[in-house]
Amino acid sequence: MSDPREHTPIQPWTTQPEWQSHAIESLLAAELDSKYMARSQARGLAVHRTDSLQRMLVRWAKSSTFHNGQAILQREPVHVISRNVYQFDVRVSTEVRSEPHAKRIPLPQRYRPSDEEAQDVWEVSVPETPRYAPVKQTPIRIPGATQVVVCEDCDGQGELLCADCTGRGVVERPVKTRTADGGMTVQNQDRACAPCQGSGMIACRRCNARGELLEEQMFLWSRTTQTHHTVDDPTAPNPRLLSQHAQVVYRDTVHLDDPRWQQIPALAELISHATAAHTHNGIVLDAELTIRATPLTDVVYTIGGRNRTIAVIGYGNVVVADRGFYNWQRIGIGLLCALIVTAGIVLVFFFLR
Repeated sequence: MSDPREHTPIQPWTTQPEWQSHAIESLLAAELDSKYMARSQARGLAVHRTDSLQRMLVRWAKSSTFHNGQAILQREPVHVISRNVYQFDVRVSTEVRSEPHAKRIPLPQRYRPSDEEAQDVWEVSVPETPRYAPVKQTPIRIPGATQVVVCEDCDGQGELLCADCTGRGVVERPVKTRTADGGMTVQNQDRACAPCQGSGMIACRRCNARGELLEEQMFLWSRTTQTHHTVDDPTAPNPRLLSQHAQVVYRDTVHLDDPRWQQIPALAELISHATAAHTHNGIVLDAELTIRATPLTDVVYTIGGRNRTIAVIGYGNVVVADRGFYNWQRIGIGLLCALIVTAGIVLVFFFLR
């Protein structure tokens, strides 16, 4: 059985629909998903058929008593504009290498000085990792940047005064002895110091008794990945629905300093923000740009001296209206009735207990 709403008499509009192009569509004309672009324009042409769009809005107006149907049925829109709303995601992989710092370790038994020259921090080879994979701070040795230094703990002697006997080699220990009458006495007697075995000196643990340390230059290496997001048109309705109906039309590795991106204000601002997020020790290792698009038709009415918009979103033609297209008097009455009914149920429940 057909829906009677489909047969509502409709006065044809005189308003001419428009297709609004976006700068990205000419900037990346050969790189955007051609199937999507063709389909979105075909969708725009289909929606722009005056009768088709009018019936769509009439169905929405009559679908709920809370919708202000008269605002649609008795007026003609001042603008009908279809376009693609674009969302941009910039994924940036940043590599950070800290300033060099010294690390001292015991001198190896068979250490041989290297004749290679010290490298700059950014010349040092680091482990290979998958693109965009995060790496926690990892210490990396700088080849050729090593030297032998005197151990500061033992001043190059390789040994230290024994802390237990302060270098005496003996320590006093209480010794109990029994007296002739069967009693007990306690006397301090010198005993050989166990830690230093009576020598008064112990081996320096810092340098393994060698008196020298190997000083290496190290830096901390890490990689982080962040994704920065923006919508090209922040005034577009219902960002959640726009995101749900969005489709990927472009994804590729890019250079953030490509002058093309500066021609799109929202994208230029996003890239500027992404670049500013890097530390002074970091460089951009990889950057990937993803562009998503959602077809959108705006139907603009003038109500009470203000422009009010009904948006038709995506290929499913989801209708989203701003507050000017709702009957707030009926909504208020409905809420009041619901409150009265709820209060009555509570009172009945209270008296029946």
